[in-house]
Amino acid sequence: MSKFVKNYKLKIINIKIFFLFVLMFVLAFKNLCALTTFLFPDPTIIDSTNNIDITINVDDSTHFRGYKLILQFDDSVLDFIGAEKGSLMTSQPIGWWVVNEDSSNTIRVECIIFGAGLYVQGPGTILTLHFDGLLEGISYLNFEEYEFYDIMGSPIQEVFAENGKIIIGTPICISIKVFLESAYDTENDTMKISNNNPLPLISPYDDVMEVESIPQNIVDWIYVALRASPTGISLRKKSMFLNSKGEVVDPFFSNPGFFNIDPGNYYIVIQHRNHLAIMSQNSYPLLDSGRLAHAHLYSETSIYGSNGSKELEAGFYGMCVGDPNQDGEITTMDYTIWYNDFINGLSGYQRSDFNFDGEVTTSDHIKWFNNFFIGFSSSVPEQ
Repeated sequence: MSKFVKNYKLKIINIKIFFLFVLMFVLAFKNLCALTTFLFPDPTIIDSTNNIDITINVDDSTHFRGYKLILQFDDSVLDFIGAEKGSLMTSQPIGWWVVNEDSSNTIRVECIIFGAGLYVQGPGTILTLHFDGLLEGISYLNFEEYEFYDIMGSPIQEVFAENGKIIIGTPICISIKVFLESAYDTENDTMKISNNNPLPLISPYDDVMEVESIPQNIVDWIYVALRASPTGISLRKKSMFLNSKGEVVDPFFSNPGFFNIDPGNYYIVIQHRNHLAIMSQNSYPLLDSGRLAHAHLYSETSIYGSNGSKELEAGFYGMCVGDPNQDGEITTMDYTIWYNDFINGLSGYQRSDFNFDGEVTTSDHIKWFNNFFIGFSSSVPEQ
């Protein structure tokens, strides 16, 4: 073999080695790219409880050949039926496809392409989940575990998953406005927001509703209930937010809304963790479409009874502070709660913080004492 031929073959080998290193570098670089998987759209809103299809997408062009997802949902709202490969995966030789219902509220899906050098890339749909709705309601879809695999079959390091939510049905809605004595600012006719009093992501009320973030200009959580009559039982209860303008803000809808209850006229009950509960003097129509009714509960004639609300300024009423044990009265038992928290130097989100400054101090005691001395108590009929 001539020297020329040998040199030529050596150059060819060197070129191949060079391109191999380039390919390895590109693949390594691809593995450094972030990949995010998510529910699309989020929230997914479905009018009917039948035939609910949920799509899971990726948002990046990172090359991958498979994934493992473990997803959780509310099995009182959703019943898992099955899953199918998303459009990114359907044209590929899928050699590993596993769909397991690990429990009534947990599913595991694994999907891997078999074949050297094969891969897909987003953005696009990787998975479609099929459910039946059991009732109107809201279910989070949470990524409990997730893993994506690169072209070589190794886990991709920079992978993120964004939890989503599924809303089934059409709620009945109303607009509500109410004020809290603790946060009310008479100069601006609004409620102040304390920077020293960060709100929890989990509601302090019985439904322990959890959100991923607190909306802007929110003063606190409140608990809203519907009654068909003043002395009737609460047909629905739901944690909501109250903003600085006194507007009740639903965690999920553009207006305060309730599922699994027929449109009709209802009395509105408002509870707060350290204020006396109030109820609307009249019933209001809650509708699933059309123009909303406005329940503005800040005048003396709009609030049921005569002793559960307090005049914050001339002709302007709000909920009365000083009832941290929520028994409907402002008593020495409420004082004891304040005193114990005060002695222990508590601060932050405390029910004994009656002026909403983020600290438990003698200023809170003064607010309690003034309302205790007058003898305020809730006018909402007991259930």
